Amino acid sequence: MKRIVVAAIISCSFLAFASEEGKVSIGIKFSPSLAFSRVSPNTFNDANSGVNYQYDALGAKLRFGVGVMVDYMIKENYGFSTGLNFLLNGSGFSVVRNNIGPEKNTYSVQYVQVPLLFKLQTGEIIDDLRIYFKTGATVDVLVGARVNGQKSVQIGTSTVNTSEWVNKLHSSLVFSPGIEYAWKAGIKFIFGVTYSRGLTNVDNSNQNTESKITGFDMNNDFISLDFGVKF
Repeated sequence: MKRIVVAAIISCSFLAFASEEGKVSIGIKFSPSLAFSRVSPNTFNDANSGVNYQYDALGAKLRFGVGVMVDYMIKENYGFSTGLNFLLNGSGFSVVRNNIGPEKNTYSVQYVQVPLLFKLQTGEIIDDLRIYFKTGATVDVLVGARVNGQKSVQIGTSTVNTSEWVNKLHSSLVFSPGIEYAWKAGIKFIFGVTYSRGLTNVDNSNQNTESKITGFDMNNDFISLDFGVKF
C-alpha cells in the first residue's frame, strides 16, 4: 500500500510541476490487450533433488489496462508522458517434471503502474490530426494475483496466497505509436498501439518451499490497443 501511495504522489508532483497553461493535458484511456509470457531457460536439472524440469510459455491471454494519462509538452513536437494505470497482465507457463505433466500455471497479475515515457509528435499532417510516438519504461507495483484462477491454494498443511508467487515490483520497456485527433473545446481523441516488453522476472514461486518449482525466469509482455480522451 505504501508503494501505491508513493506512485500517486509522484504523479501528483509531476502535475504540479507541469501546470503551466498550454503545456499539460490530462486524459483517460482504456487498453484491451493480449498478454503472453517468455520463459527461460527451457530446461533445468536440479542437482539437489534430481528433478529435471522442462518449461514452456502458455499462449496469449486477453487482459486490459485502464487509467489516467498526463502529457507535458516541452515544445510543440516533444515532451514527456506519464500517468497512473491499473493493469491486468500475465499469461503463465507449463512445467514437466521428470517427464510427468505438463502442469499448467495461468497467471493473472494486477499492477498499479506509473509509465515514464518520452513523447515525440508531428505537426498537423491533416486538419487537427497528429502522429505520435512514445517510448520509455514503467514502474509496476503488485496489488494482487491469481494463479489458475485462485487467490490462495492449500499445499500440505499450509494455505499459500498465490500473490506470494509473484515479485512485488516489475518494470517494462514500452513502444507506443498512435494518432491524436483534436476535436473541439480542447478535447482530443487518442488511438494507439502499445508493445510492452517485460524487463524483470515475474515469477517468485521458488520461494514456496513445499512446492518448489525453480530454475527459470518468466517475463510478461503484451500488445494493446489504446483508446483515450484528453482534455
